[in-house]
Amino acid sequence: RELTDASRALLAYQHVNRKAVEQYENFSEQLVDVRRRLEEIDEGETAIADALQRIDAQKEEAVLQMLRRVDGHFQQVFSEMVPGGAGKLRVIRRPADMDGDVEMSGDMEAAALGDILGVRIEV
Repeated sequence: RELTDASRALLAYQHVNRKAVEQYENFSEQLVDVRRRLEEIDEGETAIADALQRIDAQKEEAVLQMLRRVDGHFQQVFSEMVPGGAGKLRVIRRPADMDGDVEMSGDMEAAALGDILGVRIEV
């Protein structure tokens, strides 16, 4: 009896191309796989961007720390070479308003690496 009912139900779909149904199911599975791979790629891209951001922050900190150490050693050596004299390194930064004037700063903490143009000696 169930077989007869199933056969009648299938008769209603005789006009449907079975190959098209199989292709639809196949493409649906492929679509799911492609979406899953896209999510994996997006997660990988986010992880890479985060890693690059951490590396850039570490690089900036290392360069600024190096500049502070060089400044300290320069002050010490200058005071030994010139008794009673004082020398200091100043960071030359690109100004925020970009009008062409150079901004001088002794504060190496506030200088972002992209804004640093060079170092100047003040005695």
